[in-house]
Order: sequence, then C-alpha cells, then structure tokens
Amino acid sequence: MSKVIKATTINIFGENIFIIDNFLNPIEKFLMCRDGKYDLKNNRCVTTDDDYRPNIQTTRNFLFRHSSKKFWSKFENRVIVTSKKLFDMDNLYIYQSWFLQIDKECKTDNYFHVHKTAISGVFYFKVPEKKVGLIFKNKFNSMIEIEAVENRMILFPGYLTHAPNQKLCCTNKPRYSFAFDLEKYY
Repeated sequence: MSKVIKATTINIFGENIFIIDNFLNPIEKFLMCRDGKYDLKNNRCVTTDDDYRPNIQTTRNFLFRHSSKKFWSKFENRVIVTSKKLFDMDNLYIYQSWFLQIDKECKTDNYFHVHKTAISGVFYFKVPEKKVGLIFKNKFNSMIEIEAVENRMILFPGYLTHAPNQKLCCTNKPRYSFAFDLEKYY
C-alpha cells in the first residue's frame, strides 16, 4: 500500500468530496473482504427502532477488532495519512468503523443521515451494481450520486447528508463495503 495517492476532487453542495480508485492491491482487498464477511456472520449489529440500519452491518468497532492484522493496520494508517493530506487536518484517528452488506433482501428506501464527525468515508470491496452508490442530499432535496466502483474509497465531510442508494438494488449478489469515521484528537 505504499503507492502515490491520486484523488479526484468533486464539489458537492459547496464541499469537496475525494474519490480514490484502486486503493488496495488485490491480495489485501481479498483478505480484508474475507474478514468483513466473517464478521457479518459473527458480529452483526442488532437494529432497534431508534437506531435504524436498513442493511446488514457489523458492530461499529470493526477496525478495533482487526487492527492487529497487518493489512488492516496498514489500511488504517493509509486512510489517516490520505485524509490528513486531502482535508489539510492533523491529529486524525478512525474512531468507529463497520462492514456493510447490501443486496436485494435488504432493499429499502434510502436511509439519509449525517455523522457528527470531521470526515466520513466508505471503501467498496465488491460491487455487483454500480448504481447502488452513495447519494448526497442538501436541504432543498437536491441529490447527487457517486457510483460505487470496486476498490474505490470516497472521503467526505461527515456532516453532509448521505445514504447508500439501496432503493435501486436489484441483485441477490451482495455489495460489500467498509464505512468509517475520522475525528481529531487534541
């Protein structure tokens, strides 16, 4: 994972969103996705009425549980270094992370939400349908979507209203992604 980061910057509703393609090598991507699938079976999050999650996901301490593995540790470091550079922020750390699965079985209306964090991100491991991407919405209900592409990471300010575009999901083949939030420590 020691290659030069090339990010595409797009402006959505006055905020810079960064897209980095080919973030992992194939071996790392395979091993990390394998860990995510295992956790989806063994450390799945329980959804409650006040904490609605319209997909299948792990608990939010995913990276903490896997940080002893070299490839996850390298991934975490690379995300932090990349985020520091792109957002011009110091003292960042990933304080929560979770692995997600979206498929036809969990097809629902799009669940728009915000994260009360400096930076949020998503990395796509498996993408059977590019149209099941990431949607951003503003206060006037205008929406802009970034399509999901395998081995793509998207970084954005966590306070932007967003949702995975689950409504368009039509396949039984799962989309696997990894979401995370970065915050500043002082």
